[in-house]
Amino acid sequence: MMTDFESLDICGILPQRPPFVFVSKIKWFEGTDITTEYTVKEDCPLLEDGILCPEALMEVMAQSNAARIGYIAKYILHKPVDIGYIGDVRGYRVVRCPKVGEILTTDVKLLGEIGGLAKIYAEIKDAEGEKIACATMKTALKQEKDDESI
Repeated sequence: MMTDFESLDICGILPQRPPFVFVSKIKWFEGTDITTEYTVKEDCPLLEDGILCPEALMEVMAQSNAARIGYIAKYILHKPVDIGYIGDVRGYRVVRCPKVGEILTTDVKLLGEIGGLAKIYAEIKDAEGEKIACATMKTALKQEKDDESI
């Protein structure tokens, strides 16, 4: 298992590709929980007048969870990274939207998991540690079809 997160290529564990990548690096990982960091970049496609739109914060949360899943797949299970989808969002709250250059920290806690379905709680904080967004989210991994039909 890789523990040197500074040298980890984040695009190697996420299905998204630039400029639609909303995780810059993993700061901490322990089994079911992860902390990621994202620096809001000028080329982000979800900026409105230099401010990250509220929908982008939901994507930051989802991709932080995708980083958890991708890290487990690649470095623990040694298998390909799966594509995931947001299935349900509850209690989504945005205190404020960050601007270009801000560094965001996202904590994701796994609340439950069965098969390719996961329920998480995610919270985004700014550089001062102030909560700027949070939500409970259900995600689903894309299920590959079996080659055999019944």
